Amino acid sequence: MGNKIQNVEDIRSFAQKLHLLKLNSIDSIFYEMLPLCGFGPTISFSRFLALQKKIVFASHALINAYRINHQSLWGVDLEDSLLERSMYFENAIESYNKVTDYVYLILYFNFELYEVMDRKEIKSKEDIVEISKKIKGKKYEEINEWLIKDIRTSNFAKQFSDYRDSVKEMRELANDIKHRGCIAIDGTGIRRNTRVTKVIEGHEIDITDQVSEVKIDIDEEIEKLVIIHQETLELQKELFGVCAFQKQLKDFLEAHI
Repeated sequence: MGNKIQNVEDIRSFAQKLHLLKLNSIDSIFYEMLPLCGFGPTISFSRFLALQKKIVFASHALINAYRINHQSLWGVDLEDSLLERSMYFENAIESYNKVTDYVYLILYFNFELYEVMDRKEIKSKEDIVEISKKIKGKKYEEINEWLIKDIRTSNFAKQFSDYRDSVKEMRELANDIKHRGCIAIDGTGIRRNTRVTKVIEGHEIDITDQVSEVKIDIDEEIEKLVIIHQETLELQKELFGVCAFQKQLKDFLEAHI
């Protein structure tokens, strides 16, 4: 983006790329009555709302990463806002990185796979927490296999698989930034003016260069996250449909009232 001057319309135009799922059909009566359907769907819908919140957080962080003009904590305009932008970018990519994990949680509880796959029974909040902690690693593979085989979820399974492939690079980058510290936004950090070299097995190695973080361009990465956001929105729409929260409540009421 360089020295580009932004105005309000420019930022609004960027924000318009980041549409959010509208849950206008969800009202307080539905929310209050869904527990009639039991633990699974109710927990699942709770996690769906948490996913919605993560995506909203991510979009707001991404907009602020795109924004060039920032102020200090004391309200002073910053001449160089790259550090602030990079912090917002990290918040955005970490939030998008959580989407896949939330989707697994939502599916696992909605279809009561704790009973189907693991013969578990929920009686308390502690049970929910303990079951949730185990939804990782090989459990994801088991869920994937179940999704493919079940007629209700087979179409979604393909879309979810495509989504995971699409965000693989983003998830690696998020983990590199958060856990490994080997990636940094170009232009941030302390510069080294001295070069240290060493001859190793007959080759001169630039130690300074080798130990430095891999630099990424924030503007390029922001545009990649815009695409990720749009793909996430489409996945979220399909997820809401396949879980059929409202239909589950309607079917329950028709069967018992």
